[in-house]
Amino acid sequence: VGVLHLPPLRKRHGDIMLLTSYLLKAIGEEEDKLKNKKISPEGKNLILKHNWSGNIRELHSTLFRAALWSQSDVIGAGDIQQAMFDMPEKGSGVLGRDMSQGIDINEVISEVCVHYLERALAESGGIKKKSAQLLGLKSPQVLTTWMEKYGISQ
Repeated sequence: VGVLHLPPLRKRHGDIMLLTSYLLKAIGEEEDKLKNKKISPEGKNLILKHNWSGNIRELHSTLFRAALWSQSDVIGAGDIQQAMFDMPEKGSGVLGRDMSQGIDINEVISEVCVHYLERALAESGGIKKKSAQLLGLKSPQVLTTWMEKYGISQ
């Protein structure tokens, strides 16, 4: 048995409309009265902008509710908005990542390093000695090494 690790839907923007079309067609096959439903351009834009933290199940449920509640064959942005539920975030930032599909710990570490290296440089006015002190690094040379590692230029 093989295991596939796919990135979350929110990181696969190119797949969202393909999945939306597929799911809407499947919903139409399940419920005859929903067979001819289409999504307006504004509705598609709203779908593309949403975070989809619940991934495909959340997308399917949203589309199903919107198709049911829509008064016409065209599902508008208002129908989509009404059908969306704001999912509470598990946490914020780097410590609240969804672990269900696995994470790349090196990518997380890189994001943290880049964030704080850039902040320290900005706060110190680009003075490496002060930046190194703010970050608890032993010397400006260590800071320079980290900057090179993470592709940060001054």
